[in-house]
Amino acid sequence: MSLTMRSPSTRRPSVASSRGSGSKSSNKEKTIRAALVEQNVIEGVVLLPENLFYNTSAPGVILLLNRGKPEARKGQILLVNASAYFVKRKPKNELTEDGIAAVADAYRAWESREKLSRVISLAEARTADYNLSPSQFVIVTDRAQHRPLDTILADIAEARIERERADAELARVLEAVKRKDMVQTSLTVCSDCSAAFQAVRSTTAGGKPVLQLSR
Repeated sequence: MSLTMRSPSTRRPSVASSRGSGSKSSNKEKTIRAALVEQNVIEGVVLLPENLFYNTSAPGVILLLNRGKPEARKGQILLVNASAYFVKRKPKNELTEDGIAAVADAYRAWESREKLSRVISLAEARTADYNLSPSQFVIVTDRAQHRPLDTILADIAEARIERERADAELARVLEAVKRKDMVQTSLTVCSDCSAAFQAVRSTTAGGKPVLQLSR
């Protein structure tokens, strides 16, 4: 999908297209992007939220073209990542007013802003192989923090030692409980035997034991 628009005041064209137009590495599209970059025609690229258009759920991009860039902006391209500025609607998402204002403000200020925009040079565009997707240069989500490998291995070793210490303590407690149960069982048996013996001794008839062993 591609839609060309012109600003009523400046007569500068803007092209709304699929995201791939700014990043695909196919020969034809890359050749066109490279030519526009080297001719210093691309003024800015705006990445839109996903699922805005009816014929695709992919995010779109707006290419801002300007043959008469101000001197201060020549050799530069403004990349704006507005992919996070949307609200979910049915059947399609909707670009928020805050998002529109943020894009317009970043364009007027022409500056790099965290999680929103970045001004790159033509040299950076060449290094990126003319991939002008704003998401490549502007990250809107927090990056994962990766710890050094030696720190992770040290933590694993410490956790293993702590686990072995806990296992040893648990084994000690279980052994103590087992011995206590064995002693308690022995005392109970001895107590029962003693009670039975006393009962036999106290059972008499006429002062003589009921049972007597023959000599």
